[in-house]
Amino acid sequence: MKLTPQLISQAPVYVNPEKRLTLNLRDQQALFIENLDTTNNTYNVIDLTNNDIIELSGIPENLDKLETLLLANNNISRVKEVHNEHVRSLSLVNNNVTSLSQLEPLRHWKLEHLVLLGNKVVQEHNYRLFVVWLVPTLKVLDGEKVKASERAEAVELFGESYEKATPVLDAILSSGAKKPVETKSKQERLAENTVKKLSDEEKADLLRQLEEAESIEEVERISAVLKG
Repeated sequence: MKLTPQLISQAPVYVNPEKRLTLNLRDQQALFIENLDTTNNTYNVIDLTNNDIIELSGIPENLDKLETLLLANNNISRVKEVHNEHVRSLSLVNNNVTSLSQLEPLRHWKLEHLVLLGNKVVQEHNYRLFVVWLVPTLKVLDGEKVKASERAEAVELFGESYEKATPVLDAILSSGAKKPVETKSKQERLAENTVKKLSDEEKADLLRQLEEAESIEEVERISAVLKG
């Protein structure tokens, strides 16, 4: 399914619990994010939960009202360079990000809230420190506030800036390029890549909650449950 201008213009619109105008593009079986320029910079939140999107791209630079992107329960394994500096909150819960190098383009974002639970990348060594270093504006990662001590440790490990990075960054980028993309189902990924072990009923309930979450705050609440 394609996100055509017609589909976008006819999609449901509502005000979420945080009083943000939200465009609902869930459950469309979309493979790519496209034609968002036809929204005419109207929405604070664009909800693309539970599609089949394979890469994070297609976010126009001029959508300066857009604050939040909800992309849980997709198949995203690639993040393209996006230069929209207005998005502050991004949910990538339960996608297909497996290596730290796949996150490297996020350094161009000005994110304050980011959720990556349910991706294999969260099991990578120094995952949290790397993301904190990569996105200096980040305030909350996976539902947990970023501490000043984490920022300091990240700088010590990776360097003062991307331009002045230590050799550790080169090692991460080169090793990540060799990892194959996984093709497991959303349910399998959620079961394998959460810290807390869940029963089948709990998994089903959390997937339902993710599909129904209308704000980054709700996503972060669910993330806290996933972490146990």
